[in-house]
Amino acid sequence: QIKTAPLFQVLESGTVPVYFVPHILCITMWRLARHAWSASNCSTAGRTRLGCGCQLRSVASGGVQNSEFRKLRVAVGMSGGVDSTVAAILLKDAGHKVIGVFMRNWDELDEAGACTSEAEYHRVHVVCSRLGIECLQVDYIKEYWNSVFSEILTGYTTGLTPNPDVLCNRHIKFGHFLQEATERLGVDCVATGHYARITADSNGHPALARGADRSKDQAYFLAGLPSSVLARVLFPIGHMAKEDVKALARSRGFKDIAAQKESMGICFIGKRNFRSFLQEYVENKPGPIVVHKSEKKCELHRETHDGLHLFTIGQRALLSGMSARCFVAAKDLEHNTLHIVQGGDHVVLKTAAILARDVRWTSDSPPPCGSSVHIQFRHLQAPFVGRVRLPTQTPRLTPRCLPKFIGNVPNRVFDKEWGPLSNDEVEIRLDEQAVAVTPGQAVVMYDMANHVCLGSASIVDTAPTMQCQANVQWPEL
Repeated sequence: QIKTAPLFQVLESGTVPVYFVPHILCITMWRLARHAWSASNCSTAGRTRLGCGCQLRSVASGGVQNSEFRKLRVAVGMSGGVDSTVAAILLKDAGHKVIGVFMRNWDELDEAGACTSEAEYHRVHVVCSRLGIECLQVDYIKEYWNSVFSEILTGYTTGLTPNPDVLCNRHIKFGHFLQEATERLGVDCVATGHYARITADSNGHPALARGADRSKDQAYFLAGLPSSVLARVLFPIGHMAKEDVKALARSRGFKDIAAQKESMGICFIGKRNFRSFLQEYVENKPGPIVVHKSEKKCELHRETHDGLHLFTIGQRALLSGMSARCFVAAKDLEHNTLHIVQGGDHVVLKTAAILARDVRWTSDSPPPCGSSVHIQFRHLQAPFVGRVRLPTQTPRLTPRCLPKFIGNVPNRVFDKEWGPLSNDEVEIRLDEQAVAVTPGQAVVMYDMANHVCLGSASIVDTAPTMQCQANVQWPEL
């Protein structure tokens, strides 16, 4: 090992003898070469283990330093499934101090049999024991109810279809959990088994990117997390395919975990029917159903709906006596009326512009007004190309012009005019029409050049581009 202390003592004295110069140059070049090798290498083994690439920065500069230089103390959110198990394995293999944490978000005592948190925690405890890591359980029942579930109920009662996964990630996993883990547990960062990656944007700030396995990509549910949060987060399996994750679990003796059926449900619902669950919290208000058979013909259906909160825009509607497939087109809250169209290509189902609220940009600098971005308004869908309009930009998009084939009452449902944008809103005009864009869901924007996530917002309204049609008589309600 080269001892440099005497040299620095000499340098600090302000006098550098001539015979020290070659030694100083030699040591300086050696350090530069070592640093360059480490930066370019970032350890092939480290990339394989963590799947985080070379973008990991020091904690002091807003990120997580590479494992080649400093071992980290990491809290891994674990569910007992294969993804979080392999995430913990990779981090432990990299030499980090790993703590397994199970988050209990729903009180199953209130809904007997609806959630299996105790069984899930037992699985997590067994996995942690086999890995030789510490296992903790944290309760976020109150926080989940206030920040996630209450917001979901509010959304459904106002005609929206909220996304519980987006809200849970934002408020619980990367909100309360991240804060508690860093402050109370003293960890450097938290990690989860999400199929997503952290990279750097054009300014060098932490940014979110899609998972390498596009069939399992979960960046959609994580979009909107700011760079300040991403700087303290690891997604160890983001670079891996699902089958590789399972194979690694099997090779490490977790065949039982790898063989588990993948969970796709929502925790607070359990195995129950979502419709039945929702009816326990939102009062049913039966109302009329209007079927639009063509652009100039509509009629009342003999059946009634049980409540508008039970339906989603674009959802398949099962009605008796219909010769063609029917879909939910709109929900008129004022008249408690459900509007149905025949055929999945009906003009009312198509969207050319999106109005979204509660926009959350990853960095402090949103994309330039009018710039083209990739957008995604549904999990795992192919991206659409759209242009972003911000509150600072004028003129605004042309007000929506919808077919007037449904008379005066539906004008209040379909032909709403958007007012000026507020600071937390964004408009997106699509280059081509999309079908069944659902208010309440997230719209995610990606940079078209480097494919990093720019931000996310909640859809509140949509507009097709249609020429107005002749009026027809509206059926009496």
